[in-house]
Amino acid sequence: MLPLGAVLAGRLLAGRLLAPQLLAGRQAAGKAAGKAAGKALRVPLRPVLAVVAAGYLAALGYGAAQPAVPAMNEPLATWLAGHGFSHGLAGYWQAGSTTLDAGGRVSVSSVGHGRSGRVVPGNWETSTLLYDPSRQHADFVVVENSGTYSTRWLRAAAERTFGPPQQTYVVGPYTIMTWPANLLTRLGKPRG
Repeated sequence: MLPLGAVLAGRLLAGRLLAPQLLAGRQAAGKAAGKAAGKALRVPLRPVLAVVAAGYLAALGYGAAQPAVPAMNEPLATWLAGHGFSHGLAGYWQAGSTTLDAGGRVSVSSVGHGRSGRVVPGNWETSTLLYDPSRQHADFVVVENSGTYSTRWLRAAAERTFGPPQQTYVVGPYTIMTWPANLLTRLGKPRG
């Protein structure tokens, strides 16, 4: 709405702002012609602004009256915390949002593709401390099976890197694969 409102305001206000210049130029050509042009370019500004403001207020009121939408990965974060999982691995989009949605109860670090299809530490907007096995103990991998940010590739890469999972759970569109060991000790090296 904002760009359309700006275009509308520009169309309505341009004539009003240019009217004094047009009038001055036309007065040189003739006073009668200048007065007629000035009247043709006048636009009632206050009623137009009142209508636009009322429209924005109505949209704001409508948005404020809608029920809150839960965070995207809140069900996943709640499930992980409820089952005693505190640190794991996932694709970039699931890692950051799940950590945020968990409110500090669960930490999920992002991973990527490595050589030979192995799982490697994430290399975008992440800290190397999250992959230090002396500081962290990651024992699960989250795979999103469908959706915009699907990480189906991660299932095969995780099994190639960590071996077969001890347990697998399905929570909505996610598969959670668990191992009884610290997965950070087996991560591959990121690409140079």
